[in-house]
Amino acid sequence: MFKSYICKQSRKPIPMWLFMLMLVLWVTDSKANPDWTQDWTGKLNITPEMSLTLILHIKQKDGNYLATLDSVEQGAMGIAASHTNIKNQHFLFRFSSIGAQFKGEYQGGELVGTFSQGGGKLPLSLTPLTPELKQQVAEANARPQEPQAPYPYIEEEVSYTHVKQNFSFAGTLTKPKGNSPFAAAILVSGSGPQDRDSNLMNHKPFKVIADHLTRLGYAVLRTDDRGTGKSGGKFDNATINDFSFDVESAFNYLSQRKDIEASKIGLIGHSEGGMTAPIFAARQPKVAYIIMLAGLGVSGTELWATQQKELGLASGMTDGAAIYNLQYKAATMAANHATEADLKTLFSTIPGANEQLLSTMSKMLTSPWGQSFTSYQPAEILKQLNMPLLAINGDLDIQVNGQANLAGIQKIMTKSQNKDVTITLLPGLNHLFQKAKTGHVIEYAQINETINKVALDTLSQWLITRF
Repeated sequence: MFKSYICKQSRKPIPMWLFMLMLVLWVTDSKANPDWTQDWTGKLNITPEMSLTLILHIKQKDGNYLATLDSVEQGAMGIAASHTNIKNQHFLFRFSSIGAQFKGEYQGGELVGTFSQGGGKLPLSLTPLTPELKQQVAEANARPQEPQAPYPYIEEEVSYTHVKQNFSFAGTLTKPKGNSPFAAAILVSGSGPQDRDSNLMNHKPFKVIADHLTRLGYAVLRTDDRGTGKSGGKFDNATINDFSFDVESAFNYLSQRKDIEASKIGLIGHSEGGMTAPIFAARQPKVAYIIMLAGLGVSGTELWATQQKELGLASGMTDGAAIYNLQYKAATMAANHATEADLKTLFSTIPGANEQLLSTMSKMLTSPWGQSFTSYQPAEILKQLNMPLLAINGDLDIQVNGQANLAGIQKIMTKSQNKDVTITLLPGLNHLFQKAKTGHVIEYAQINETINKVALDTLSQWLITRF
C-alpha cells in the first residue's frame, strides 16, 4: 500500500517553482567548485584614461595550483606566482618578483578581488579567456611593422671586443646586396639593458629602423647592450661615460671592415643614446654624422625632474610643481654624490610612500649611473660636434619633452661652429615615435605601430641628402 502510493505520487509533474528552486540550488552548488585551471583576463584600471590588460594562467601539478601572470601592455609575460592559495571560493596569488598580489573570491564565474602593488590597491575582476577575447588580445598586440624573413638584404651575426674591458659584444649587421663599401649607421640604445632590437612591449624599433635604412642602401649595426642577450660584460654600475666606450667599440669594429666606408659611419641614438652617442662623437671627429632621436638638450637634473612631473601628471597626480621641485632637489643631490640614506629621508616626505618605493628611487639616483645621468650637461658635449646633426623629438613625448629639449639643442648649436644642424619637432608622436593620443607610457603597447612613417622618412631623407 505504501509502495503504490509513492509510485502514484511520483507520476505527478514537478511544479515550475520547485524546478526553478532546484536549478538555483544546482547553480549555487556549482560555484563552490569553480574550474580554476584555465586562463583568466581583465583590465586593471589605473586611471579613467589608463588600463592594463592582465592574463592569469592557472594550472595544477601534483595536486598544487601554479600560476603565472602576463601584463600584456607592458610586455611582461610569465611572471611566476611565488605563493598560491586557493580554498573553497577564495584565492590569493603573490608575485614577489614585482612586489604584487591578487586576493579575492570566485563570484558568478569571475575572480573578483584587489590587486596590490607598491602600497597601492586597485579593484580587479578576471573572467575566463575565451577564444574571442584571446583573438582581441592578439590583434591589440599585433606588430605589423616588424620585418619578416626573407629579407632583400644580407643579415650577419657579428661579434667584436670592447676597447677597454675584457669582453665581447654580439650583434646583427644588416647590409645591402651588391657592391660595397657602404655608408653605415650604429644604433645606440636608451636607458636600461636593451637587446639589439631595443625590444620594448613587443615592439622592436631598432629592427624596424635597421630594415628601413638597409632597404635604402645603408649598412646598420645593432647590438645587445653589455651584460644583455649574447653580449658579455656587466650592465650594473655602468655610467653613461662607460656606455660611450661601448659605442666606440662598435665604431672601431665597423671602421676595420672592408665592406664599410670608414668615412661614412654615423650614430643614431635614441633617448639616453642621445647622450652616450654624442659623448663618444665629441672625442672622435671621424664620426660622420649624429642623429638624436628624443635626445637631451637640457641637463640631466632638469630632464629627471621634468620627466617625473609629466609622468606623475599623466598618471592622475595633480600637483606638478610639487613633484618637479622634489625630484629636482633629489636629482641635484644625486649629482652631488648624496647617499641613499639622504635621498630616502627626502623621499619620505611623499604622502603614502612605502619602503619599496623609497628604496627603488634612492638606489637608482645614487647609483653610478644615476650620478652620471643627473650630472650630465649637454652644452659641454654638443658644442664640440662638428659633424652633421639631426635632432628629432615628438611633441607628445612625456619622457623627454620635445619642445624643451629641442629648444635646448637649438640654443647650444647656435653658439657652436656647426653649420649643418637640423632640428625637427614631429606632431602627435610619443617617445617611441608612435602616433599617440596622450604620450603616456601605457600607450606604447596599446599602439600597433612601432615607429611612425613620418619619423622614419624624416630620418632617412635627411641621411640620403648627405650620404
